[in-house]
Amino acid sequence: MKINMFDLALFLNRIDLNAGCQFLIHDGSYCKPNPDAKAKVIKYVDEYLKRKGTGQYFITINKSELDEKDLEFLKSQGTVVAEFDREYKDTHRFFGFKY
Repeated sequence: MKINMFDLALFLNRIDLNAGCQFLIHDGSYCKPNPDAKAKVIKYVDEYLKRKGTGQYFITINKSELDEKDLEFLKSQGTVVAEFDREYKDTHRFFGFKY
């Protein structure tokens, strides 16, 4: 999670300065902090980018890394592009794109 926070700090600084690459991609599924903490970070970055009107943050996480209420909130905001379900012997797996 420390690496993610360092990356996020640099990313948000580029947004503030309108400089450099203004998107960040994280494979967030490699770390499993407190589910509440991960949801707070995702919500904070989402609100920050919306307020600034620029930038994109792509993150992959396992659905089990968030509480159900936080996952439903993110879905209701339209921030979930694709769901990948590893439960039930991988019978509900898919890969999604958004252009």
